[in-house]
Amino acid sequence: MISSYGSNPSVSTKKMVFQLVISSSIIIIAIFLIILSSSIIMQSNKPLKEQISFIEFLSTLIGVGNYAYVSNNYGVDIIDVGELQRSTNVMTLKSPDGAFGLSIKGELLYIASDSDGFEIANISNPQNAVVIGVFNDGGSIYDVYVEEPYAYTIEFSSGIEILNITNPQSITKIGTYNDGGDFRDLIINQGILYLADATNGLKVLNITNPSSPTKLITVPNTQRVIRLSLHEDLLFLANHGNGIKILNISNPLIPEVIGVYSKAGGEAYGVAGNSSILYVADLQLGVYSLDISTPSRPLEIDQYSNAVPHNVFFDGKYVYLADQDHELIILDQGLRLMFSGYSLNTFEEIFRQLFPTLHLFLECFLWFD
Repeated sequence: MISSYGSNPSVSTKKMVFQLVISSSIIIIAIFLIILSSSIIMQSNKPLKEQISFIEFLSTLIGVGNYAYVSNNYGVDIIDVGELQRSTNVMTLKSPDGAFGLSIKGELLYIASDSDGFEIANISNPQNAVVIGVFNDGGSIYDVYVEEPYAYTIEFSSGIEILNITNPQSITKIGTYNDGGDFRDLIINQGILYLADATNGLKVLNITNPSSPTKLITVPNTQRVIRLSLHEDLLFLANHGNGIKILNISNPLIPEVIGVYSKAGGEAYGVAGNSSILYVADLQLGVYSLDISTPSRPLEIDQYSNAVPHNVFFDGKYVYLADQDHELIILDQGLRLMFSGYSLNTFEEIFRQLFPTLHLFLECFLWFD
C-alpha cells in the first residue's frame, strides 16, 4: 500500500537488499551454470507442477486486445497477444504453489490453484486482474470446468468436488464423486460429464443431479487419457504414450472410437482442433497436425519440433502452445513459427525467467512488492 506520508522504509530496504543480492549472485550463478551445463537433467523429468501446464484465452470485444492466460508454478501469467510478435506479460496472479487448470466464463477466470484451492478472478481489466473468491478445504486442486452455476474441480486425493459459485464470496461444496481413479481432465456437454481417468480410461457421468454424479460407462481401450478437447460431436483424447483417439459422442451413452493415431516415442499431452484438423501437443515430439476429415484415417500434415508443450489451443487461425521452455509459443495453421516466448515488462519477470530457483528462494524472505 502507498502511504500519503511517503514511501515505506521497510519496503525500500527490502528492494535495496534484493538488488544487492542479485548483483553479487549473478556472477556466481553464471559460473555455476557453466559447470552444470554438461549434466543438465532433461526438462521432461521435472514434476508436473514445476512446468507450464494449462492455457486459456479471452478475446476481448472492446478493443483492448487479446489475452492468453497461462498457468505455471508461479500462478497465472496474463499475456497480451494482441500483437503476436510483441506479446507481453502484463501481470501475474501469484500462487505460492503454482496453478494448474483454468477456465474462463465471461469476465471471470476460474483457477485450480493447487494448495491454494479453487480461486475466482475478475479479469474485466486483464492488466489489473484481482481474485474475488476462494474455496479451500485443504486439498490440492488440479483442474476445473465451469458449467454455471457450478464449478467441477479435480482434487488430487478427493476426486471431483462440485461447487456452487453463484456468489464468488461464498462458494459452497454441494457434492463429490470419487471412485479411486487417477482423474486428470473433465469436460461437460449436454448434461454429461466426460472424465479423463489416466488409469482406467474415459468415464461418462450423468450430472443431472449435480450434487450426486453417477457413472454410466467407462469407454474401453482409452487408458492413459490425460487431456480432453471437444468440437461439436467429436471428443478428442490425448492418451499420453498411446497417442490420440477421436470419439463420436452424438450418442453420449455409447461413445464410439472412430479414429486413432500415435507416434513412436511420443507423449500426447494436449489436443485441440475441429472436424478437419487436429493439433497434438506432444511433450517429446513438439506439436504436429493431423488431417482428420476422414477420422478413421488420420493423416499427419506438419510438425514443429522445437517445443516441449503441455497444452495446445487453436482459435481457428493460430496455434498456441503452453510450453515448458518458452511458456508461450504461437504458430500459424501450417505450424510455422510466429512467436516464441514473450516480452518481459518488469525487472522481477526478467529475473524470474533467468533464475527461477533463486527467485523462489528470495521470494521466501523478500517478497516482491
